Amino acid sequence: MQHDLFGYDTATQVARLLLQDRILSEAVRTTVFFPSQEKKLSDLQRVLDIGCGPGGWAIDLARQLPQTTVIGIDSSPMMIAYASGLAQLHHLRNCQFHVMDALKPFAFSDRSFDLVHLRTMSTAIPRSRWLHLLKECHRILRTGGNLQLMECGGIMTTSAAIRTYSDFCTRLLFQRYGFEAPDGAISWMRRDIGESLFYQAGYQNITQRSFLLDFSAGTPLHESQCQSLEVFFEALQPMLLQMDIATEREVANTYIALREDFSRPSFQATLSFHLIGGERRE
Repeated sequence: MQHDLFGYDTATQVARLLLQDRILSEAVRTTVFFPSQEKKLSDLQRVLDIGCGPGGWAIDLARQLPQTTVIGIDSSPMMIAYASGLAQLHHLRNCQFHVMDALKPFAFSDRSFDLVHLRTMSTAIPRSRWLHLLKECHRILRTGGNLQLMECGGIMTTSAAIRTYSDFCTRLLFQRYGFEAPDGAISWMRRDIGESLFYQAGYQNITQRSFLLDFSAGTPLHESQCQSLEVFFEALQPMLLQMDIATEREVANTYIALREDFSRPSFQATLSFHLIGGERRE
């Protein structure tokens, strides 16, 4: 999908998204959550990853489940080309990638997947199109199949620079998407998607879970998550300037302060994530 906040089709974003996938997998400690404890990974025959980007999550799952067919789709030809090359590099015959727009009907048959997965897509799908997307995912799920969504939220931190960037992001997300808080995507998911749209789209057995990723100084995820945020905030700068959310001096000074904060032994930060899952019953 086109995450137009920060220039999706760049080598920098490929690297950042792959790093983000690895961080999330390490933090959550599992690839798939099932609403029912009776289900297990080995039950999955066909899996679809929507907005797969460079293919990190899909390739991890395909390596973990060699008997499962894992398909990733994305509207970016660059991302699909990279993901396909990565699958070939790992000799994964059970993993394939296709250019496809999630805002249009999928080129898949009814009841053809056991799991559909989406991650950090709140700024890629217009809010008015989510019900259509959820219904389309429901159409391609087999009876007993699951839809899984995960979204990033706000950061609790001792860093004044991160709080400044969070304020910039709040204003940017409000102007472009109507989110009114740094964790507005999560709040919206919990309220509108989790409590309403999932039901309207036909899902049952809906479950929600929250996670905290601690990347304070001295933690295992500190270096990788700080690196990911550095790339993210640097890539975000042109949009902040374009939309008059911050001046060049404000952006430059905040970025310098951010890197200084990351290197402090006293640095503390946690990033929140929220997951929603639903099942097709009939």
